[in-house]
Amino acid sequence: MNDIKDFDYNVIINRKNIKSIYIRVDKDLNVIINANKKLSTQGVYNVLRLKDDWIRKQIKKMEKRYASVDSYEGQTISILGKRYEMEVVKSDKDDIEVTSDKFILYSKEDDMGYQTKLINDYLKTVFSDILNNKLLQECKQIAEEVGIRRKFSLRIRLMKTRFGSYSVKTESICLNLCLVKYSNEVIKSVLLHEICHLRHLNHQKGFYRTLHKMFPDYDRYADELRSDFVFKDTWFLV
Repeated sequence: MNDIKDFDYNVIINRKNIKSIYIRVDKDLNVIINANKKLSTQGVYNVLRLKDDWIRKQIKKMEKRYASVDSYEGQTISILGKRYEMEVVKSDKDDIEVTSDKFILYSKEDDMGYQTKLINDYLKTVFSDILNNKLLQECKQIAEEVGIRRKFSLRIRLMKTRFGSYSVKTESICLNLCLVKYSNEVIKSVLLHEICHLRHLNHQKGFYRTLHKMFPDYDRYADELRSDFVFKDTWFLV
């Protein structure tokens, strides 16, 4: 029998009542395995062997993501699933210009904290525009097709651990600003997830039946988000 210790990275196994097996690499470069309680350690080992190349790529990605950044010049930013090379220009006026392949930051200050706030404010405007001009209406129409017609308000804010949330008390959905980094389909997967809570408060079987009826590809985009998302101050970089 093979041993988990055969791998040269640290493996943490969490046993849960789930059908699928999920693998991610955390910021400390631990390989986290969420697996069904009935899956044997040998079964987990076999999955790790099959996914070893992917895991090593994820570890390298996390190492790069958490490497210290002392300037935005030459970095790569992702907006709505598209990547842009960043250029920083010292200016007497703060502004941001986006071309077909460049994200140009005009900043009065050299301080990265100051520039990060400029970027966050810009991205919040971009996210609000794409939601209000397109995605929100699309998702509401999809929800109406399965009989969900309750009204709700929508907010955007940075969150370290959650993609979105629904408040019964305020009848509002809050989406993580970090979602603007991803494609429209990934954003829709989270928004429809939260809209589904208008009918099902908890994640019971009925919740996922309704969710998959609204968005059959939900698992695909949810897995993409879970495997990629890590919060840090420069969350928009790739």
